Amino acid sequence: MKYFSSSIAGKKLVDFQQQDYSVEKFGDRLEVINEVIGDGEGNVHEFFSTYFGEYYDVSPTQQGWMAEQDAVCRTLEMLGTYLLNAKDIDTNRKVEYRFWKSEREFKQYKESENVVASAFETGEGNSEVEVFDMFYSNEDKNQKIVKGMSILSKDIREIVEIGRLQDLVEKAGDDSFVKMIENRIDASLPIIMDEEARARLLKIRKNVKGYVTRWIREAKDNQIAIKKAIKRPIEFKNLLKDEGVANKLDAIDFSDIVNNKELLRMLNREDMMDEDGLGLIIYDYNRMLDRMVLTVREQSIVDSFRQGYAQEELEELLGIKKNTVSETITRIAKKSAEFYVKELYKIAIKNK
Repeated sequence: MKYFSSSIAGKKLVDFQQQDYSVEKFGDRLEVINEVIGDGEGNVHEFFSTYFGEYYDVSPTQQGWMAEQDAVCRTLEMLGTYLLNAKDIDTNRKVEYRFWKSEREFKQYKESENVVASAFETGEGNSEVEVFDMFYSNEDKNQKIVKGMSILSKDIREIVEIGRLQDLVEKAGDDSFVKMIENRIDASLPIIMDEEARARLLKIRKNVKGYVTRWIREAKDNQIAIKKAIKRPIEFKNLLKDEGVANKLDAIDFSDIVNNKELLRMLNREDMMDEDGLGLIIYDYNRMLDRMVLTVREQSIVDSFRQGYAQEELEELLGIKKNTVSETITRIAKKSAEFYVKELYKIAIKNK
């Protein structure tokens, strides 16, 4: 998901992600929302008009972003869902957004389907679907995604093991380090009598630079592994800035099985509205699970996590073995990763 962490008019996105679930009636929830997104003078806060006017990109491609992947849009959707889930409201009303590449394409659709206007469409049963037609802008530029997690300066300061490896990486990257190893090998060769050991050293001596480069690469991989093990981060992908766009955006990748296993254990924490957007990520993952076809056992585990049960409690709660619980969680994580990749592929083909 694309996350916006800059401050506008003294407010950050996290300030608009406050939902009081102890409030149950529609009218009371509406007051909560008005208080959250208002500016105190009866108007919507300047954050939204500035964001959608200056930062929001409405022109997705296979490497761009749709509205459902934008954290600000999802925040507004969550507030709407919070309102519509009030206990004293009963409605089957649904909203559908249709995206068009051009007005010409839209007109052709209307003519072929004999559609007069967007307004309302009648679905199955008595439910109504309100349809909004949206158009892409070919003038907007899209951001591209950079793959991979990196070690930050604060990781080097905060984690001793990463700091030690960093010292070695910097030392090994100096030409004097390679020269030192070559000199030590040269000094050792005359006194080594074992032919096999001597042949191995000679092989290393011919490509000391290559061996050192490989070691540096492995050391950096170990730094990443240490960061994951200690900080257990949700893996974001930082976006390249295009022509000085003054915002900071991150993306969650549901194709990572390890991440998905962590998210499964946190399914009941949509209220975690920190500046990293973790609550929104969990919200998105929950919605994706709702669209997937799960087995009875898989669904029971998902439901249990949503109710706040810990993994250690599922064996007794569901009457299944500990290893079966673990295997099922892995299977759900893998299945959701595959589902996510297929969804991305569909979007890419559609926008090609």
